[in-house]
Amino acid sequence: MTDFTLSLAAMDILREQLGIETSAYPFEIPHNGVTPEQRAGIRTAVVADLERRGLAHRGKLSAEIEDALTTMAKRDAAIAMVGIDEGSSCARALVVSAGTRVYRIVQDDQLLRFDTPTGLVRGMVELLPDVKAGQGRSVTFAANEESNDALTAGTYLKRPRLRLGQLSVIDRLELTWFDTDVGRYISYAQNGWLTYAPADKTRIAALLQAAI
Repeated sequence: MTDFTLSLAAMDILREQLGIETSAYPFEIPHNGVTPEQRAGIRTAVVADLERRGLAHRGKLSAEIEDALTTMAKRDAAIAMVGIDEGSSCARALVVSAGTRVYRIVQDDQLLRFDTPTGLVRGMVELLPDVKAGQGRSVTFAANEESNDALTAGTYLKRPRLRLGQLSVIDRLELTWFDTDVGRYISYAQNGWLTYAPADKTRIAALLQAAI
C-alpha cells in the first residue's frame, strides 16, 4: 500500500460517505459545514483533492482508502495512544487490524497519516520515544490501600516528568506511561489492583500483546 494522508475535513466527509458511525477515538473529527449546500461544497473539494493525488477516480475512492477506513470501523483489534510531551503538545495515534490487514494512523496537526506497519503491537510501540526503564521495582497493591508498595509507587509519580501518555487496547486494557528524569514507568489497573513498574519498550509490547 502507498502511504497517504487525509485531512480531518476529508475524514469527516468520507466517513459519512461510507456510512461509518463508530467512534474515531483517539482522533477528534469535527463536523464541517452547517447547511447541506456547505457540506456539498466541502465534499466536492475533498473529492477533487483525492483525484489530483490519484486516491479517487470519478468520485469513487481508491480501494486502499476505502479498505483503511473500513478497517478502522470494523477492526478485530486496535491500540490507541494519546500522549503529551513537556511542551504540552498532544500526539494521537491508532493502529488497527482486521484479519491480516494492519493500518497505522498518526495525527500531524490537521492531517492523518496512514501507513501499514508490520504488526499491531510493533506498529504502536515503535512510535514511543526510546527511553530506558526507570529505577526501582514493580509494585502491585489494592486501590486506596496504604502500604509500602503504594509509597513506592508514589516515589515514581513524584519524579520530574518529561512526557506522558495513555495506551489503550480498546475495550481490554488502559495503560499509562510516563517518562521521568530517570526513565520510563507504567501504571495500569486490573480487577481492583493497581500496578506501577519501570518499563521499556519491550515490557510495554509484552503487556499490549497479552491484552490482545
